[in-house]
Amino acid sequence: MEIEEKIKAVRNRDKSYRYKFFVFYDTLKDALQTGYRPCKICMKEEYHDYKNNNMETIKITRYQSPVGDMIVGSYGDKLCICDWAVEKRRYTIDRRIQRHLNAKYEEGTSEIIQRAIEELDENTIRNNHILR
Repeated sequence: MEIEEKIKAVRNRDKSYRYKFFVFYDTLKDALQTGYRPCKICMKEEYHDYKNNNMETIKITRYQSPVGDMIVGSYGDKLCICDWAVEKRRYTIDRRIQRHLNAKYEEGTSEIIQRAIEELDENTIRNNHILR
């Protein structure tokens, strides 16, 4: 079985591949060193420890736009959120972003956040100029 076939089976959650391929290591340390994580089914406690200790950070800051308070956030060198702070589903949206990126919010700023805020400011000035 080729690696591409295995990856496709995992991504598609193809049940016909269940129990057809496994990778076993003698120790958890050996598995972690080769890029694997603990099994979340048979090693629940180790998996949760691993996940909590390996969480990334999403830097977030508030931006006061002329029409309302916004949240601007970066993950690494990418902008991952630019949304209204007062959002009906804010908690759900934030939880989904953090879960998807395996990261937690941390107040702070980054170059990408500063660049996004500059662009928001420029758009505000440009739009105000057009409306006059």
